[in-house]
Amino acid sequence: MKKFLAALLLIPSLAYGAAGTWALIGTGPSSRSFLCTTAGVTCDAPTLVTDGVSLSGVGGVVVTVCGTASTTTLSGAGTLTAYVYNEGTSSWAPAPDYNLTVTSSAVRCQSFAPFWVADTHGRIAWVTTGVTASANSLTVYVYVSSPGGSPL
Repeated sequence: MKKFLAALLLIPSLAYGAAGTWALIGTGPSSRSFLCTTAGVTCDAPTLVTDGVSLSGVGGVVVTVCGTASTTTLSGAGTLTAYVYNEGTSSWAPAPDYNLTVTSSAVRCQSFAPFWVADTHGRIAWVTTGVTASANSLTVYVYVSSPGGSPL
């Protein structure tokens, strides 16, 4: 399992194709989803302090990408590009160690192995980069758990 490292690389953010929208999942305090609808399904890097998921009080994370419509299927290509928010510099930076490769095709969703969070400062986000699907709408779900709990 991957562990979230305290060290953050301060690399300039990469601009992508379209803006997405972050929203809470259900009534949970931290779990969030990211909806991006664009041709080619490549979304902008996070820019706001409210983007992504807060790591405060988080013990683990599970990431899932799904076609937004029930009939949308993945086509087995692309990346969920990871970014971390550094509270000290008030900026987002790429976190390539946490990028996730989409390999599933002809299915609606792909989930990735859970990982534990060692540093509970800042925020983390994943956005779609070149993820192909049968329609141009994908949702990235980021589920979190409290320390000692399973992110599943």
